[in-house]
Amino acid sequence: ISIAEAREITLDLKNQVAKGLFPSINGNNRKSGGIVFKELFDKYIKDYAQYNLTKKGIKDMSEQIARHAQNLFGLNINEITKSNILELFNTISKTAKISANRTIAYLSAIFNKGIEWELIDKNPALGIKKHKEVSRDRYITLEEKEQFFEALE
Repeated sequence: ISIAEAREITLDLKNQVAKGLFPSINGNNRKSGGIVFKELFDKYIKDYAQYNLTKKGIKDMSEQIARHAQNLFGLNINEITKSNILELFNTISKTAKISANRTIAYLSAIFNKGIEWELIDKNPALGIKKHKEVSRDRYITLEEKEQFFEALE
């Protein structure tokens, strides 16, 4: 192996680590026979979300997962437990209850797809009771009112 090839391999391995993967020299970035959560998340975005969610929905989900669930990225999806998800939920809940709810909803959707794709057997986010959310009343502004009536004509 040349020095240039070794540098290229090293750079590739560093990039995999930065993505939360556990690379090895033989190219296997899986841990104990399964895939890590980051791989499941990437597959969810690539194979499902881009065809079924809006660009804003994908952006919101990606930001939420990156902000709150990054500690799951390197974990084998078969080793993630309900207690891991509950701990994450409780941590987020201390400062942002609605964000905690959204994160659990996103995680649950990702794990459900993992079940559908036969990558995992159970959804560790299932059964976590979310915080109660109160809907808010929204009133249209004068500008919106004018636009509304113009649209009716």
